[in-house]
Amino acid sequence: MTADFEEVARGFGREPHLRRVVLPLKAVHERESLMSIVYRTAERTELTPGHIILSAGYPHRQTYNMAVTELQRAPDLAYVLGVAEDEVRARIYAETFHSGRGCTFVNFAGASVPATLLNVRERKIAPAALEDRPFHHLLSEHRLLPFDADTGTLLISRCPECRKRLAWTVVRSFYRCPCGADLRTAPSIAVPEEFVDGATAMAHLLDPRTATHAPAVEALPASIRTMNRGSLFEIGWQTAVAIGFAERPEANAANWPDDCKIRTLDLAARLLANWPASAEAAFAEIASTEHRRRAVTSLAALARSTRIPDDVRAGIRSILPPRATATRAASSGRPHGVNLTASERSLRREAYAARGGEGTIVGDRVADSVSMNQACHILGTSIQDTSRMLRTMEPVDALGAHKSRVRYARNDVERLADLIDNRIPIDTLSYRSGISIHGIEQMVCLGYLDRLDEPAILAGYKTPQVDRRSVVALVDWIVRRSLDHEPDGWISLPQAMKAIGGREKPWGPAFTLLLTEQSLPFFWRGGERDGYLPTGAIIVPPRATEAFRTVAFSRLDHPLFDFDEYLTARDATTVLNISDSKFTKIREKHFRGAVIKNGRIAAAAVIAAAQTWVAPGELAARSDRTPHECFTELQRAKLPRTLLGFPRLEAERLMKLAPSDF
Repeated sequence: MTADFEEVARGFGREPHLRRVVLPLKAVHERESLMSIVYRTAERTELTPGHIILSAGYPHRQTYNMAVTELQRAPDLAYVLGVAEDEVRARIYAETFHSGRGCTFVNFAGASVPATLLNVRERKIAPAALEDRPFHHLLSEHRLLPFDADTGTLLISRCPECRKRLAWTVVRSFYRCPCGADLRTAPSIAVPEEFVDGATAMAHLLDPRTATHAPAVEALPASIRTMNRGSLFEIGWQTAVAIGFAERPEANAANWPDDCKIRTLDLAARLLANWPASAEAAFAEIASTEHRRRAVTSLAALARSTRIPDDVRAGIRSILPPRATATRAASSGRPHGVNLTASERSLRREAYAARGGEGTIVGDRVADSVSMNQACHILGTSIQDTSRMLRTMEPVDALGAHKSRVRYARNDVERLADLIDNRIPIDTLSYRSGISIHGIEQMVCLGYLDRLDEPAILAGYKTPQVDRRSVVALVDWIVRRSLDHEPDGWISLPQAMKAIGGREKPWGPAFTLLLTEQSLPFFWRGGERDGYLPTGAIIVPPRATEAFRTVAFSRLDHPLFDFDEYLTARDATTVLNISDSKFTKIREKHFRGAVIKNGRIAAAAVIAAAQTWVAPGELAARSDRTPHECFTELQRAKLPRTLLGFPRLEAERLMKLAPSDF
C-alpha cells in the first residue's frame, strides 16, 4: 500500500466529510456494473479503486475484496464518484426475499435472483467486446452466465499472459492486465452455435435494458409473462437441472464448468419456450427410470420449499402432478400425463385381470372390447383426450339399460396405444433435430419420415405427430451410408444450409443428395439415436453449400399435402439466417399483422423479407470471409442496414456472389 493510500485510509475511512473526484465520468452505461464505474473513475483520476471506496466511508477491508454491497453508503459513494445516487443504488442489490434459513434473493437490475449467485468481487470480461464496450458488463457478475450475449463468446477471469486473476484492486488500464498484456487481443472462445440462441434468451431475461428483456419475456407463454424476470430464470434453470442430468450434478451450480452451464441455459430456454408443455415433453423423453424419479422428487422438493419465492414454487408446481398422481408416477417411474410403454400397459392389464377387472365380470362378449375407463388406462391419456380419440372409432357394443356404456374393440385401442407410444410432436422433432417444421414436412413428402395421419391421432393432438420408428430408420440409414472417418475441413450440415437464403431450406432434397443419389459424401459423428435426428452430427464437404443451393423443394409437386402456412419464431430465424435475439427485436416492426397466436408468423411474409435482405452470416457461408468481414465491407460501401441485414441484390453484387435463385 502506498503512502498516499495510507493517508486516504486514515483521512476518509471513518470521517464524516467526503472528497469528490475531480474528473467524474461523463456517462454511466446502462449495463455497467458498480465496480466498473469505480474502476473507470479511478483510471480517469489516476487513483485506485480502494482510494475511492475508502473515501466513501467503506471499511478498510473492502478495498481488498471489493464487495461494495452496503446500501447505507450509496449516497456517499455516489457523491465521491460524481454520479447520480440512483445509478449507485441500482447496482447495490437490495434484498427482495429472505427465507430465514440462509437463502436470500436480491434485486439484480429489476430481477430477483439468489444473492449467492452474484460475484461482485471478480472481474470477468469478454475480450471480443472490449473494443466496442469498454466497461464491465453487469451480467458478468452472475455466476450462471459464463458468456457474453453480445458476442456469443465465453468470459475470461484470468490474464492469458500471466495467468493471474483479473483484479479490481490495481488499475493500469481498463484494457490491460497489471502485467501489461492487452486484453483486447486475448483469444475468444465462441459458445457452440447450437447453444447460443438458448443461452442468449436466458441472459436477456436478466438484462437491465427494457428494450432487451421485454421482448425476451414477451416471447414466453402468456401464463408466465407476469412473473418476475428473475423468477422466470430460476424456474427454467431449476427445471433444466432436474431434467437435464442423468447423473446427479454437483450441488453448487456456480462451480460447474462453463460448457455445462451453457448447455443447462439452452435447455432452460427450451423448457420455458412453451411452458408447461415443453417441460412435460422433456419429462417424457427421459429414458432412465431412476433419472425420471429423481427429477420428479427434486422438483417436488423445490415446489414445497420455503427457501425460494412463492412465484418460483408456483411455477414449478405447474408441471408437477397432483399428490395422488405423483405417487402413482413415482411408483411406475412415469410423471403424470406421460404415455405408458407397451410393457407398462401389459402390466396394468394383468393387474386389472388379477383383481377381477371389468372385462372378467361381463363375460366373453366383452373379452375383446374395452370401456372408456379401460381405454384411458391402456392409452395412458386423460379422459378428455381419450374421449376425443375414441369418437373417431366405431364402437363394437353398448351396455346398460340405455345403451350408454359404449365399448370399443380392444385391438383398435391397443393399436392406437402403440401409435401414441411411438409418436413425436413435429415441433419437438424440429427443435431436437435442427430441421425446420417445413423441412420435416418436406421429408415426409419425400418418404424419409412418416407422419401419423390416423383420425384418432389427429383428434387427440393439436400439432402433427411423426412416427418415431421412421426417424430411427432414417438415422440407421445415415449411419450405414456414412464414411468411416471424418475428413479435415468439413462442416456441419446446418452450417452448409446457412448458405441458402430467400427461401425455405431444402432439407428434403438435401437428404436426397446425401442418401438416395449419394452424390455427396458425408460423415456421421454419432450422437443421440433414440428417435431423434441431430443434424449437427452430419458433416459434409464445403462444396455441399453450392450443391444445396442448386436444389429446391416445390410444394406444387405435393398438392394433397396440408402444409403449414406459418412459421415458428425459431424457423423464421433460419429462413432469415439471423439470431433469435435479433428476430425478437424486429418481429413487431417488420412483421406486424403477419403474426398470429403463439408468435407464429405467416411464412410468405418471412420469405418476402428474406428475399429483400441478406444477413452477413449467409454471405460468409457463401464465401471465404467471416461474417464480421462481410459486415465491415458492406458497411464501408455505405449500404443501408437493418437488423435483417443488407439489401440482398446490392450486397451480392458487391461481394461478387451469384444472385440468389428464388
